[in-house]
Amino acid sequence: MIKRILLLALVFQVSILKADPPPPVQVICEQVIAGLRQQLESTNIVLTSNVDKTLKLRISKNYEIFDSKGKLVKKGSGKEIDVSDLASGRYTIKFDKDSNQIEYFTRN
Repeated sequence: MIKRILLLALVFQVSILKADPPPPVQVICEQVIAGLRQQLESTNIVLTSNVDKTLKLRISKNYEIFDSKGKLVKKGSGKEIDVSDLASGRYTIKFDKDSNQIEYFTRN
């Protein structure tokens, strides 16, 4: 996510330098905010940090959950994912096999 934000900032910086005359600061800020908002909305998991029982997704998706060793521990589909049966630790969740969307979460 941070890499995407930095790349977005770099793209805006390059486009600003090429503009003649340069756009007003307000326009630049609005473009940056719109880009950040788009990045946040494209994230699948609403709660991405420490999770106790349930992951809530923005929309219903197919998913696969892998432990820190890469072993598949759970798969299914839905808008909420019950993770209460998983051991504490860091997990990777992959959405919709074809789209290669990947997120990470930590189970307490």
